[in-house]
Amino acid sequence: MWPPVQSDDVVRLRPIDERDREPVFAALTASDEISRWTRIPWPYERAHLDQFFSLQTSWRAGRSDAVFAITAPDESGDALLGCIGAHRIGGVDRARSSFLPDEPGYWLAPAARGRGLATRSLRLVASWLLHDLGRSQVNIQTKVDNAASRRVIEAVGFRYVGTVLGADLDDDDTDHDRFVLTPTDLPLR
Repeated sequence: MWPPVQSDDVVRLRPIDERDREPVFAALTASDEISRWTRIPWPYERAHLDQFFSLQTSWRAGRSDAVFAITAPDESGDALLGCIGAHRIGGVDRARSSFLPDEPGYWLAPAARGRGLATRSLRLVASWLLHDLGRSQVNIQTKVDNAASRRVIEAVGFRYVGTVLGADLDDDDTDHDRFVLTPTDLPLR
């Protein structure tokens, strides 16, 4: 199964599927909060949702991207609380691009925040990329003012490598703080 289920004692990440379609749409249309900090468009429309779900087939076939539903089975059964993806798996770094290889991205619905689910989910995905897929490093970035994501990223053990100005990019005009994680930073448990 691609991507494989990832879990610890609190969070379970399973491949996103059709049962998640309406919960994703509800979370991404409730307010612009998630879009403000991610690349998700605002306003989020059905066409965006359809495109996202249609991409899952090619991503799985090519193993280029993996998208997981974040769930907490003890609390919500298997209901979606957010999403986390690993993007451009095995890709190459491109000059003047904001799209990094082996880059996770995530969001949580408001009701799921503040419980450590993002940190646990990011740790699971980073470990999968580093230890199961053998990637030499995981890259992640956050918009400069996104303090909540920076706390999550640093709690996992990512190291800050610098700020990239949107003016220095060809595909994004937003300033980002970039971080990196290697197998040494996140040893197998």
